[in-house]
Amino acid sequence: MAEFYRDLLEADEAPSWGPFVNVQLADGVLLQFAAPPMEFSPRHYAYLVDDAHFDRAYAQITPRATISS
Repeated sequence: MAEFYRDLLEADEAPSWGPFVNVQLADGVLLQFAAPPMEFSPRHYAYLVDDAHFDRAYAQITPRATISS
């Protein structure tokens, strides 16, 4: 899961520790993914990206959405 978001958000790799795989975003934001997955209530997050980044991300996830539906 962390690799998917790292690719989609064009984020940097970050050192991981304990049960967490970390993804480093701009401005010091760190996303942590638990491995193995742990139970958390669902959340929704939004990320501000420029138009070109949005177009690249959309092009990347559109084929995945078509396959899974």
